[in-house]
Amino acid sequence: MRVITGLIYRNKEFFNSLDKSTRITLLILLVTQFIVYLKFLLVAPLHYDEWQSLRTFSGVSFQNTWSCYPVPNNHVFYNLVSRLFILTDIEMEISVRMPSLFVSIIASYYFFKLCKSQFGNMLSLALLAYVIGLYTFIDYSFLARGYSFLNLFCILMMYSAWKLSENYSSIRYRGLFIISQSLGMFTVPTFLYAIGPIYVVLVAFVLKRKRRDWMFLILKDCLTSIILVIIAYFSILFGKDSHNLLHPNNATDNFSFSEPDGFNKLAEYLQKLFSDLFNSKYSIIISLLIIGVFLYNWQKGRLNFVFILSVFMFFSPILILSIHHVFAFLRNWAYLVFPATICFGTIIHLAVLPGSRLFKLIFFKNIRTIFCVLLISVTLFRLGTFEAERRVLYRWDYELNFFRKNHLSPVAAHVREVGKTETGLGFYVADEIVFFVEGLYPGRWVKNNPINENIRQDVLVIYENDLNNYRRHLIYYDFSYKLDRFLIFIKKKEHFKKAS
Repeated sequence: MRVITGLIYRNKEFFNSLDKSTRITLLILLVTQFIVYLKFLLVAPLHYDEWQSLRTFSGVSFQNTWSCYPVPNNHVFYNLVSRLFILTDIEMEISVRMPSLFVSIIASYYFFKLCKSQFGNMLSLALLAYVIGLYTFIDYSFLARGYSFLNLFCILMMYSAWKLSENYSSIRYRGLFIISQSLGMFTVPTFLYAIGPIYVVLVAFVLKRKRRDWMFLILKDCLTSIILVIIAYFSILFGKDSHNLLHPNNATDNFSFSEPDGFNKLAEYLQKLFSDLFNSKYSIIISLLIIGVFLYNWQKGRLNFVFILSVFMFFSPILILSIHHVFAFLRNWAYLVFPATICFGTIIHLAVLPGSRLFKLIFFKNIRTIFCVLLISVTLFRLGTFEAERRVLYRWDYELNFFRKNHLSPVAAHVREVGKTETGLGFYVADEIVFFVEGLYPGRWVKNNPINENIRQDVLVIYENDLNNYRRHLIYYDFSYKLDRFLIFIKKKEHFKKAS
């Protein structure tokens, strides 16, 4: 209780230390984020991975979530938390996403706090608005996946590491440091990608200060975190799914510099990574600018912990991929939005140095108010474009959701088996149909098999090039929906009645 009281007091003190216009703008940005993200949470249909997670883990039981790891998409800690929300009376498709929404607000707030350690009020608000409007950040802030938790634990680790670089004896921030890395690993093991660079920079700062006592504490905290992660994964590590946890590389692509095109593959991957994260195709120019600002600050003696950490984390994928030789899913790097944005902020800060005419103009009281209003307006505009972009990228999800509501729902009570052709992504469509039906009728197990002409499966998913192979069999079905090159057929009503 004392910890919670102290947390509330310190954040209240920080909030009250801000000037009035900054407090109001910060509140408007966070409230806007909550309302608009909530709207996306309610409107956007569940994605394949969300259905799979709900059906296999959080929608089943705590025990199943904590002990089963058939594929790497079991974000264990997130699914355990979402299970708590599912147990409420809120609709399952909504409750399973709610942890992401709440956590994203906390992450945004602590990102602002970290920015405030480097920049003034207006630039910190501008950087927060930029992050809130980023497609990747929005997407994972309402999806029922663990990446929103990784964002939170990353910013909390950066924040606590900054505090510990000044005084590693602080029990408060040591505890936050340990908990953040442990829960991050318990959510997604690839959180190690974020932990490694933070430790490297923190250890470097401690060694520079020649504090052997602090080094001992770092090793102690690292060991504590390892023990906590082992305890958290105990039932998986010592169960039947330990191999999937310890060797997840089967789900990703490997590469080697010994291959003729190894360097080209790495360059293409990094280009796609930064393009997806920041909606920018100018990653090389941005990288050169960051290097230039780093060297300039180094020459001027202006380097500090947060900036060095942000630069190192920004370029860490190059080092990590060179060592690991695995192309992780791009979403595993989503946390990079925070260090990258701080790097961008440093570039802007250098361009608008205190004392310059532009700086004085921006911070003139009347101009500052206009700036805050403009900032909120731009944020609303960027949030408004998100749904249109998402409907393009996730078109199948929206079309399948339309099919579910208008074609599948009226007959879902009779659906016991789905048949599919073995061509292309037919399994994806068939799986989602199964998820829909099982979501409507919890506890029901819907079979999902290749098409069998000897029996009349309730729903068929057929690749259009294979249609002629099933012409005679389709006399028992009505055409229902077309999704790209896949045709969906539902058994005729009279045959449903006969079957029942």
